[in-house]
Amino acid sequence: MQRRLELESARAARLEAARLSELKGKLEQELSEPAPKWTWAGLDPMAVTKLCREIEVVLKEWSWKGGVRVEFQEDRYDIKVNRKHRRSHGKGFRAVLYAAMTIAVLRYCKKTGSPHPGFVVLDSPLTTVKQRTGQTAVEIAENDQILPAIEPSFWESLAKTDPSVQVIVLDNKEPPLDLLNELKVRLFVGPDGAGSGMRAGFIPPKR
Repeated sequence: MQRRLELESARAARLEAARLSELKGKLEQELSEPAPKWTWAGLDPMAVTKLCREIEVVLKEWSWKGGVRVEFQEDRYDIKVNRKHRRSHGKGFRAVLYAAMTIAVLRYCKKTGSPHPGFVVLDSPLTTVKQRTGQTAVEIAENDQILPAIEPSFWESLAKTDPSVQVIVLDNKEPPLDLLNELKVRLFVGPDGAGSGMRAGFIPPKR
């Protein structure tokens, strides 16, 4: 009986080794073949134009400086504002443009009945990277600064958001006091504020 078990075990090991060897050969063959070139289906020009116009509306609501002309770069899947690439702006403006594009997509889908979960989450759209590190406004590069008019206009625009959709903003900046009734504001006080009756953080601790 012991010898029989040994032979069956050896046979199972040989079969598994043969299976793995065959699998290895197939993988090596696939890796040696050139990778397929993926091609994306073209975008609907009319839909892209309508989305760009929606982004323009959002930026005008936010008091974007000067005239606003938004174009879509299909090769980069990104936008240009007044012929300047979004990525060519400083960190502050890039964050604002990304937020505007996100909200514009939400509005566009709402108007056209296109699939969308009905909410967006913006992480620090008004706080630049350098501001988060604790540096003063004087130390922030000029091309990273957000124009003073954008911040209050941003909150005023959000206060008029269609109640059938939701925009969640996580930021160190607080909206003006006169908009607190229109916006649902929740302050997070951090671990040092425990016992104050206010919420410590966005994700509640496990009990």
